[in-house]
Amino acid sequence: DLPNGDRAAARDYYRIAWRKMAANTGERTLIPSILPPGTAHIDGVYSMSFPERELHSLMLVLGAMSSFVADFSVRVAPRANIRSSTVERLPLPDPKHPLTPDLAARALLLNSLTSAYADLWNSLSDLNAIDQDWTGGYGYPDTVSLDVLDHEWSENSPLRLAADRRQAQVEIDALVALMLGVTADELCSIYRTQFPVLYKYDTQRDHYDQNG
Repeated sequence: DLPNGDRAAARDYYRIAWRKMAANTGERTLIPSILPPGTAHIDGVYSMSFPERELHSLMLVLGAMSSFVADFSVRVAPRANIRSSTVERLPLPDPKHPLTPDLAARALLLNSLTSAYADLWNSLSDLNAIDQDWTGGYGYPDTVSLDVLDHEWSENSPLRLAADRRQAQVEIDALVALMLGVTADELCSIYRTQFPVLYKYDTQRDHYDQNG
């Protein structure tokens, strides 16, 4: 239901979707992404939208759900399925926090992989209104600059290099922690103690060639 009392199909909106099955001991437990309008899904996936809110709110929630902090909140009490009631209890940063555009930009770069997301991308072009840059980076020849947010979506807009995508995810984890008041030491403790599979991949498996 919309605020004015009208009814609309959920498929008319961009939605955040996540895998219902909880991989409590895997690399990640909470696995969210964006579904473009017109997309349907089966019972193995849950989704939600915010018809009454702007798209910036959608990207803020997506970024927060993609973080270690949210993932830890889910896996700390192991369960078979991640239902809407679980997601509704997750901590969310203040939408007015100065780091909100940085978080939303990285979530957008990770998700807008096809032209189905072009309208979403073009509607959020103001995300680069502030002076953003990668905190770190590998400097690969095809690394995507955050300046791409100034332009309309193209095939070269989103992050496609594995190394770039990892960099964006690491920064999302750090940004959400900063926005929620989680210290660096606390975040590192969560990473080392609660995500042993990811820690192993980071240290033993996920190494990149000269092209990223």
